[in-house]
Amino acid sequence: MLVEPRRGQTWQIIEPEGGYPDDSITGLGEPGFTGTNDFWVQHAFDMSEFSGQEAIIRWHFGGDGSVNRMGLYLDDVFVGDIMAQRDTRDLTEYRLYRGVELDTYELISTFDPDVVEYDDWNDNNEGLINGTTYYYCVRADYDDEDESGCATATAVPENWAPPTPQNLEGELDESTVSLTWDAVEVYDLAGYNVYSRLGLGGDFIQVANTENTEVDVDIPDGVNFLYVVSVDTYGMESAPSNEIQFSVGPIPPTLVSAVSGLDGYVELSWIPPGVFFYEEDFEASDGGYIATNSDAEGWAYGAPTSGPMSGHDDSENLWATNLAAEYAEANGNYTLDSPTITVVGGTP
Repeated sequence: MLVEPRRGQTWQIIEPEGGYPDDSITGLGEPGFTGTNDFWVQHAFDMSEFSGQEAIIRWHFGGDGSVNRMGLYLDDVFVGDIMAQRDTRDLTEYRLYRGVELDTYELISTFDPDVVEYDDWNDNNEGLINGTTYYYCVRADYDDEDESGCATATAVPENWAPPTPQNLEGELDESTVSLTWDAVEVYDLAGYNVYSRLGLGGDFIQVANTENTEVDVDIPDGVNFLYVVSVDTYGMESAPSNEIQFSVGPIPPTLVSAVSGLDGYVELSWIPPGVFFYEEDFEASDGGYIATNSDAEGWAYGAPTSGPMSGHDDSENLWATNLAAEYAEANGNYTLDSPTITVVGGTP
């Protein structure tokens, strides 16, 4: 964060309490914050040297060329000295009340006059109940035994998906896979679910649940894909871990091709066992692809009547930016999106 004491003067970098975590940020050339957060973080900056002056505050964001993230979010800016402006007339403490119904409060804590913030957890330190509306009341207590009125606020804790397990590995012994992964550190972790799928065409199904970071799973003959997720006490699952693959039993090759030749000649080819790939020739359907066009003559599916006049290898149907002529708009903007494809390998 930078401050310009008066417009036209030199910008000055000011540091948060405790300093910035990085002394030099790529894209900024100056100290700042790095990393990611899935929750709001409050930072305080000492601006006492500018007290009594007018100033402009700048939040400077810079990204490098290697990654793109969600970016910086800013909310609830406060500039002032709470302790200097507070009412100190015989103030002895603050009293914090909480309830799950409006105007029905229970005292949960008291604070010294110099304390003005608090993170609320329930009594057994396992967090409040997600999805529940909590009503808060803060009162100021004075040494003449007078208690102020109630300053109120409400909040609803939300459930966040737990972190994704990392470094899933496995060792196959006949038809049993021994899986291990790194532990997830989160207060409301209930355990881990393991999912498996046979081949690329089926759905993943849950095959194990455990509170540990290792489990043995029996898998059937064929090519099996497995991943693990963490699950919290509310039943919310994390994103899937890395996916691993194991083959069990005799697996036949796939896509055997026989091409007739001349003079007693036939050319044969096939795909080795356990090798998967995606292929779509668009003959039977449009493949589930989705076109987004800036005009009426962008991506279209069917048999072309211009250009190559037919598909590859003399097939009939394909996708083209115009099946009958050139695309109509000089600055046309056309996109064609495939359905979700499981990428295995990645080589041409």
